[in-house]
Amino acid sequence: MQQNYSNPAIFTTNKIYPSHGPTLSFSQSLFDWSTWKTYTSTQYNTKADAITFSMGVQQLMSQTVSDYFLLLNRKQILDYSISNKNWLKALHQQSIKRLNANLISKIDVMAAQAQYDKAVAQAETAKTSLLESQYKLQELTGKDIEKIYTVVKSFKFTPPNPDNLKSWLKTGSRENLQIVKNQFLLQAAENNISLAVGNFLPNLSLTGALSKTTSFQSNPYTGEPEAIQPTQGSVGLISSWNLIKGGADYAKVRKNKYFKTSSQHTLRQSELAATRKIKQAFLNVNTSISVISSYHNAVQSGLFAVKAMKKKYEAGVVTIVDLLHEQQQLVLSQNQYAKSKYKYISDMMNLKLQAGVLSLYDIEYINSWLIDEAI
Repeated sequence: MQQNYSNPAIFTTNKIYPSHGPTLSFSQSLFDWSTWKTYTSTQYNTKADAITFSMGVQQLMSQTVSDYFLLLNRKQILDYSISNKNWLKALHQQSIKRLNANLISKIDVMAAQAQYDKAVAQAETAKTSLLESQYKLQELTGKDIEKIYTVVKSFKFTPPNPDNLKSWLKTGSRENLQIVKNQFLLQAAENNISLAVGNFLPNLSLTGALSKTTSFQSNPYTGEPEAIQPTQGSVGLISSWNLIKGGADYAKVRKNKYFKTSSQHTLRQSELAATRKIKQAFLNVNTSISVISSYHNAVQSGLFAVKAMKKKYEAGVVTIVDLLHEQQQLVLSQNQYAKSKYKYISDMMNLKLQAGVLSLYDIEYINSWLIDEAI
């Protein structure tokens, strides 16, 4: 609303009187194609931004699971390293006694000493690796890691559910967040073409005005001023159509068409990448189950082989080199067994991440299989 004043405004009987009054005007756009398409395009970009946030949440969950089970893996490797160091220490001490009893040569003692020193170094390295994982997890969570929760021995290493690759690929084609995001960006690019074309279309607006002016004039009989307040109003339609605006609008249309083509290729690339990653993750999960079983059997066989070989060594049937070799093979199997167990869980989380269905429910399910254990 605006108020207009004019002074001097009216001349009557050689007198000057001011005039004033309020004016109300409005303008409402009825048709503006570019504005409407700008709104629609913004909506798609907003949805794409929301998907980006969801991707960040899923990535954070996946990274947390991966880092946590790497911590557990290194914790178990440290346990195996300490156990191996203690075993070799006892063997070294035993070999010294056997040397003093003239039952073995000094070479056997030196071999045991060498393996023991190596085990000490491996244990220290494992300890450092565990601390690195602990610090990394602290950085990720913002909390001090005072204790960890390890997976119970009864944890079930089961195939993916459903155990069907086509089902996972079908789910991924709908739910994979990168694909969904690129679909929204493609829709935004398509709307941007229409937005640019809208620059060649006319715009239509509804306009109106209402005013009331107060003016004065002298009464011819009394000579006193009298107020006159006429009210005026108007309503109209305004159409504007700029037919020629130079080459900039044509260039914008072409540019947006190129963006659409680029968005189509990006969407297709994300679909192919999701397919590849889902296939690889599905294969990794099923492979891990067989690997876990194999290394578990290897550990059990290794424990039996070391005991049997030690008895043979004490009986003088084999050398200490044979015994140390069996112990090394056992430690290797133990480390691989620990790695395969925790890799299975990370692979399962990665499969759900690539399919776009990773949620807090999966984290809660894993937590149900963890038990308290101090570091």
